[in-house]
Amino acid sequence: MYRRTALIVASIAAIGILLVGVGAASANRLSVDDRTWRGTFAGVNLRTDVGAAGTCPMTLAGTFHSNTISKTMNSLIGYITSASLGTCSGGRATILRETLPWHIVYSGFTGTLPNIRSVNMDIIGLSMAVETEGVACLLRTTTTNRWRLRRDYEFFVNQWYWILLLWVYVPVPLTGGFLCTLAGDAEMEGIERPIRDNGGALIAVRLI
Repeated sequence: MYRRTALIVASIAAIGILLVGVGAASANRLSVDDRTWRGTFAGVNLRTDVGAAGTCPMTLAGTFHSNTISKTMNSLIGYITSASLGTCSGGRATILRETLPWHIVYSGFTGTLPNIRSVNMDIIGLSMAVETEGVACLLRTTTTNRWRLRRDYEFFVNQWYWILLLWVYVPVPLTGGFLCTLAGDAEMEGIERPIRDNGGALIAVRLI
């Protein structure tokens, strides 16, 4: 898991994700120019301890409680209000929409103020049915087993835009019976760049 995450981060770095020269070192909040957002992933890879569980296109939509986000660890800052999966290859998965909305909590940043390189936001409550090796299991993220939205930055014409990197911060145990327990933990990863508001415009972020 750690090696795979390192490869993802390295590939992101290779395409020049960067946030430079924003705000003062004492800045303690982030500002977004739209509270609603949408991210579409061409393929989110699902894996378990016994092998791949499929690659699925996914669309997530959410809202922030405010246009300003305080950098307070584990604070609730918004919700995932809509989630959908397209046709998966190499496996099957279904979003359990009745569990929406899912919580988004702030989980720190990388870099050194004022040069933040990425912001981590975890999804708690994400739920889907995953079929692995012919066995249907439940995948659900919790406060201790989280799916992470890592929002990296790319610089365009004096604005900073969020690029959405999805990966499992802590592998999520599958539930649903003995065979699901044998399948072990589930891992997920995918990249979408950049996120947009519901009107299709790029969303800018600033340190204030």
